[in-house]
Amino acid sequence: GSVPVAPSSTPGARELTTGEIEELVGEFGRAAARVADSGFDAVEIHGSHGFLLSQFQSPLKNRRSDEYGGSLENRMRFPIEVVREVRREIGSRIQLWYRLGADDRMKGGNTVEDGARMARMLASEGVEVLDVSGGICGSRPPGLEGPGYFGYAAKAVRDASKLPVVAVGGITTPREAEEVLENWGVDLVAVGRAILKDPLWGKKAYEEK
Repeated sequence: GSVPVAPSSTPGARELTTGEIEELVGEFGRAAARVADSGFDAVEIHGSHGFLLSQFQSPLKNRRSDEYGGSLENRMRFPIEVVREVRREIGSRIQLWYRLGADDRMKGGNTVEDGARMARMLASEGVEVLDVSGGICGSRPPGLEGPGYFGYAAKAVRDASKLPVVAVGGITTPREAEEVLENWGVDLVAVGRAILKDPLWGKKAYEEK
C-alpha cells in the first residue's frame, strides 16, 4: 500500500522531500556501518541501473528545481551526501566503492563525458574504487554486446578519476575476463552472473592460468 518515491513526481511515484532525502542519507550510513561491523572488506554504494541514486544523477529522471536538481553538481548532491555519510560511519575500517551509472545511453540523459565528471566528484570525496556500469539504460541495454560491453565507460572513468575501476558486462569465461583487462586497461572485472551459475568459477579460473 505504500507509494514509491523518486527524485521527481512521475505516474505512480511521488517526489521525495528534502527532509526525506536527509533521512535516506542516514539510512545509507547506518547500512554501511552494519557492513563494516560484520567484517566485510568493502562496501559498495549502488548508483547505477536506474535505482534511486542513479535517478538523481540523471536529467531523464531528476527534474527538481531545488538544490538537488538542475546542474550535474546539484544532481550529484544526494549521492555525494550519501558518500560522505557512509565514510563517516565506516571511517577507515573498510574500503568505500561506488557503482557508477556512467552512461544513460538515452537521448537527453547523461553521456560518458558526464560519467567522467561524476567520477572526478566521487574521487574527490574519498571513494576508493569505481564499479562502472550503465545508468538509466540498466545493466543490459540494447545495442551493447560482447564481453565487458561497458568497458568503454570504465576506461573513460579511469582516465578521468585516476581511481581503480571495475569493468562489467557479459563476462563469462576467464579468457574473456583477461581480454577485458587487457583491451580496456581496467583494474578489475565483475563476473556476477557466471559466478551465480557456477560458484567455483573463481577457483577454476585460477587453475586455468
